[in-house]
Amino acid sequence: PGYQIHQLLLSTSAIFHKDKLVGYLDEHDAQAYDWLKNGFVNSRFSFNQTSDPSSPLVGVMISGEPASFQVTKTPNLGIKITVNCDFFLTETSSVKVSNQKEIRELQSRLDEALTQRFDQLLTHLQAKKVDVFNIAEHIHAYQNQTWQEIKGQWPDIYSQMPKEIIVNTHYRNSSVMVKYPGF
Repeated sequence: PGYQIHQLLLSTSAIFHKDKLVGYLDEHDAQAYDWLKNGFVNSRFSFNQTSDPSSPLVGVMISGEPASFQVTKTPNLGIKITVNCDFFLTETSSVKVSNQKEIRELQSRLDEALTQRFDQLLTHLQAKKVDVFNIAEHIHAYQNQTWQEIKGQWPDIYSQMPKEIIVNTHYRNSSVMVKYPGF
């Protein structure tokens, strides 16, 4: 009673290594983490229509399952992340698609934008040597002999692991009418 908050500071997700705070995720990284870990639940996302940063933004709603993580060994350990999701254009989006070519171009551009976002997150996490997706557990469970050889150097090995990110987006018509049907 009598205490009043004059300013409230909200911070993004904290990154811990064991019990030590090693950094924070910014807003974009926190969103990418949530998408990979929990999936897309009617998530809004905007990206440039072309690779030119001054091109118009495309607004989409995305839904989909959490990403699948695999540890590859060809010949060195690597991380393969596969993301599958559906999307549709939001009502505020100025982009209209009317044929298969335009749909494929839009899907490809969204694949690139999401891949870039996920790569940025993983690069940040690897630089901090923080395995928030428990890649070590995958190795321990499915490649135990390999794990026994590397477990003492895991943070260093994790920070150097190559990553392959595969994003497969699928356009779904939102069924929003843009013209009066003429009844």
